[in-house]
Parts: sequence; structure tokens; C-alpha cells
Amino acid sequence: MKGARVRVFLRALGELIDSLDATLQVDEFAERDEAPPSLRAQAELLPARLGSADRLAAGVFKGNTLDTARVSEVTKMMRQLDQAYLEYRRSQDSDSRAQKAGTELAGMLDRMKAQVESGNV
Repeated sequence: MKGARVRVFLRALGELIDSLDATLQVDEFAERDEAPPSLRAQAELLPARLGSADRLAAGVFKGNTLDTARVSEVTKMMRQLDQAYLEYRRSQDSDSRAQKAGTELAGMLDRMKAQVESGNV
């Protein structure tokens, strides 16, 4: 049962990463409608996934020491992604700032994807 609760956090993190990645890709298109429908659909899930991640991160997780440490790391990653995305959105008024924030967010997403896929979370 406890492992299942940890998987909920990991799945939410993975879905958040996927939607953020899709959002960055959709933003590369001159017109949003030019992006493939599947990519747009994934990006459109971002607000719901940010909300889910926020609720999970705000909750109190109680479990064994290993599970608690894993959940703590996952929620930390969720918060970092949320902050990086906010910075990316705030920077949209300046092309150079937007490009820098987008590059930083993409790098963070790549590092976190690798960490999740390797099981180091």
C-alpha cells in the first residue's frame, strides 16, 4: 500500500514534466494551432497538473523513512518546476529573458526526467 502512495507522487511528477515539456515545445511554434494536436493536448493539461502537484506538495506524507525521503524529494522537484515555470511565464515580455528562462526550464526538465527514469528519486 505504501509503495502505491509513493507511485502517485512519482506519476504526478512525471505528468507535470510531460506537460511542461509540451508547453515549451508548443511555445516554439509561431501560432499555437501549428503545433501537433497531441502536443497541444498535453500542454493544455498543465494547469490541472500544476494544481495537483501543488496539492500533493502541500500535504503531509507519513510513511517509512525511505518512502518519506522519496516523497520529500519528489515534492521538492515539483516546487522547483513550479517556480521555474513561473519565471518562464514572467519573462515573456522580453525575448532574451524568455529564451534564457526557457533554456533553464528545459535543462531542469531534462535533468529531472533522467533522475526519474533512472529511479534516483
